[in-house]
Amino acid sequence: MRVVPGEVVGLEVAEGELSGVRLEPGEVVARDVLVVAPRLVANADLLAPLGAGVVDQGMHGAVRGSRVPAGPAGLTEVPGIWVAGNVADISAPVMASAVQGLDAGAALNIDL
Repeated sequence: MRVVPGEVVGLEVAEGELSGVRLEPGEVVARDVLVVAPRLVANADLLAPLGAGVVDQGMHGAVRGSRVPAGPAGLTEVPGIWVAGNVADISAPVMASAVQGLDAGAALNIDL
């Protein structure tokens, strides 16, 4: 497998099948198979007007997506706003997200 760094800007298709990948600024790399890492983005638009914005989250030296920064119990920099799961950590699987939700709920309850 060959890893080619760069931004994919298009696909070359011949007779309905992938024949190459066009990179920025125009180089075409011949390929019949392609794997592209997804960018995972926190769905946190409703928090932005409240002051809880997103930041990039890296993984293995590359930006993999965005998250809302929060402490271990889910409290953001904005008092009164807690987050959990993939909003706080894009790499969190379902069970970790559920545990984070429980921790954030407990912290919220204590805060009240």
